[in-house]
Amino acid sequence: MATSCRIPEGSDPSNHPECHQIFIHPLDTGSCIPYNLMTNTESPVIFLNFEGAVIKRASFDNPETDESWIPDYETVDIPPFDHTPFIRDNIDTREAVIEAVVNMVRHYFAPFDIIITRKRPPSGSKYTMMMIGGSGSLITANPGAMVGVSPFDCGNRSKSDIAYTFSDDLSNIHDIVTTITHESGHNLGLAHVDNVSAVMNPYVTSDPYWGNGVVPDGSACDGGSTQDSFEVLGENLGLTPDREAPWVDFVMPSGGSKVPSTVGVLAITGDEHGLGRYVELFVDGESKGEKTYPYFSWRINNLTEGSHTLQAVVKDEGGNSSSTTIKVTVDGACTDQDFCDDGKRGIGENCSSEKSCNLSTCVENGDGSWCSIHCTPETAGCAPGMVCLPEEGGNDYYCGYGSGELSIKSTSKDHLIGCSSYPGKQSSSILFLVTLLSTFMFGFRRRYTK
Repeated sequence: MATSCRIPEGSDPSNHPECHQIFIHPLDTGSCIPYNLMTNTESPVIFLNFEGAVIKRASFDNPETDESWIPDYETVDIPPFDHTPFIRDNIDTREAVIEAVVNMVRHYFAPFDIIITRKRPPSGSKYTMMMIGGSGSLITANPGAMVGVSPFDCGNRSKSDIAYTFSDDLSNIHDIVTTITHESGHNLGLAHVDNVSAVMNPYVTSDPYWGNGVVPDGSACDGGSTQDSFEVLGENLGLTPDREAPWVDFVMPSGGSKVPSTVGVLAITGDEHGLGRYVELFVDGESKGEKTYPYFSWRINNLTEGSHTLQAVVKDEGGNSSSTTIKVTVDGACTDQDFCDDGKRGIGENCSSEKSCNLSTCVENGDGSWCSIHCTPETAGCAPGMVCLPEEGGNDYYCGYGSGELSIKSTSKDHLIGCSSYPGKQSSSILFLVTLLSTFMFGFRRRYTK
């Protein structure tokens, strides 16, 4: 198995030997055979389990019966994910925190053909289950700096693994996401690399992505001393070209609003499958900097009175980009938000019709009405807290809250014609499949904060 570790700032990683070990999985025959899984007919599924489970120790993993060979104890009660330490800005509910985590994990796997889901697949399905919650001490008496653990499944000999991300031992959403991604990488046959900018580095580091590097604690699945994680996943699983442009919207301020001379700007973004990773803000054509998902916020000072143009430009890892532009007016009498009109609404905010929304889509169900955007089930990145729900009497899906079908709330009947356009609209949806490689081992990931 392979584990992730979190090393406190200033600590010497060499004092944490548990972060460097690799243990042979009981199924391993002693050989590591490269295995190309593009011939697989089923799409791999990673089920992100935020609701907890009582895990029973067994010889082999079985997510359907909650059996795992990893724990040291006969039974382990993994609690539901505790979201409270991770509330921030508009990510202020359990649903919002969980959706932010899911969307970011989908971001990492968006180039590949894989399904990332919060729903447990039906009985008889083959899937990997990632338990998210609790701490490493639940499964072993000596967790050390361990914050995640999973089978190192080089060749994916087992199609049904159970892995763990111990969110109680992590300090922010991004660390949860990279630990989930890292441990899932081991399930797909990726070893550690020494590149601190790569998600497969054994330490939890800041803002990594797939990358290459030297394998520090053994060898890659092909027996070599180096590994390009993106290339390995692409070769074995196939790449899914991302042709869809992400969307971006303003939550604060909104189009047409009056604002004070110093104003906070908050943007959100999403995508048909995955998410917009980077957003750059321009005020009257001047860049105010680029921010990374999920926190797109800026503070703009000393705006002169009168009209100003705000433009948010979003791009994803595939190089797709789109932008949203609004106008605001700086009013000298506007020294407090109570003296300012709100203007239009951003995605996720209440609306009365399409005229209320920056992006001109307003939906409703029994839980309320909100500005919305088109989405694709199981793969879409909606705004934090929103989920992808079906359109009543139609074939489309839109981001909303609660459950049940959504209907378009409009001042006209144009939406009944079915003529609409939105960023990234395609005639067919693309689901994802990641495939995996073959020697079952344990390795370690460790947290090292610079």
